[in-house]
Amino acid sequence: MRPIEDIDYPKTAEEWWALLEHHKEPLKDLTVQFHPVYRQMQRVEMRITAPLAERVCEGARRSISRECDEDPLVRFDRLLEEKSDEMVSLLNEVWFGMPESTDCWQYPVFGVLCNLCSEGYVLGPEPEGIEE
Repeated sequence: MRPIEDIDYPKTAEEWWALLEHHKEPLKDLTVQFHPVYRQMQRVEMRITAPLAERVCEGARRSISRECDEDPLVRFDRLLEEKSDEMVSLLNEVWFGMPESTDCWQYPVFGVLCNLCSEGYVLGPEPEGIEE
């Protein structure tokens, strides 16, 4: 495995989990601040820079909140302990909870969240016939 400092886009499940573990606390902070279940309890004011995308996300946030049957922080810890690929879904819920604003980049771990979401496919089974 590459050193954690060299991992931006994880290329393997091992790197994906190492990146998440390395940034666990700030990712949990984002979860508390932006997961749609918690977001209802607090307002984060950011200038919306993609209004149409924000409107779509508002609907997704309502759906996520309605369908959530486990506290997101409890779920975060459980999924991390289990090394469950369901963690990608939870992180995507947090991402949907963030405003459609370039101000999100003020959070240093925002890029890590984006990379974990976009590279979540590394947690799936190895495609047959492909060797590293």
